[in-house]
Amino acid sequence: MNYNTIEKNFRKSLNIEDTEQKPFVKATDEQLNSLINLIGEEPTEVIDFYKNCQPYEMPMLDCYLSLCDIERMLEENTSIESGKYLSDYNIFVFAVTVGGDIVCFDKNNMRNGDPAVLAFSSSFCICNDYTGAVEIVDYPDDLEIDDDEILEFNYENIVKCGHKIEDSFTAFIEKLSRNEYEDIEEFID
Repeated sequence: MNYNTIEKNFRKSLNIEDTEQKPFVKATDEQLNSLINLIGEEPTEVIDFYKNCQPYEMPMLDCYLSLCDIERMLEENTSIESGKYLSDYNIFVFAVTVGGDIVCFDKNNMRNGDPAVLAFSSSFCICNDYTGAVEIVDYPDDLEIDDDEILEFNYENIVKCGHKIEDSFTAFIEKLSRNEYEDIEEFID
């Protein structure tokens, strides 16, 4: 990934002409270590992106998506539903839509350190207070689930319910930087 080109493309699509305004900064060693502690060392394309182009003072994109900085990624994946449950399955939130939907990379589906990108609705799963189990409550209409059936929260069902945007984090970021997505939430609807 050419980080200078990525930043240049984002600046163009966001109409950022002021060279003092920084949509990206390099991650500090401390931030990078926090990210690696969360996601591991395997998704090298994600780590390299955040090492070189951590979102900073970046406005919402035209496709109604905000990229998370490392601090926000940590919060999304450790404290906030659905991210804190997905991260147990090596699926990590790195962006959020205007409506609260989440965009994640899937460490289980990686090629050469470059994970696939999935989207989930903001109401994808909940922790059932009565049973203490996480349940998938928002799934595609083509999944035939009885009204009284609970869809088990496991990797197979997560992937069935996720909406693949790209096979590659790199491809996603490159297309995003060129403003090629109209509305990320359309992948979920």
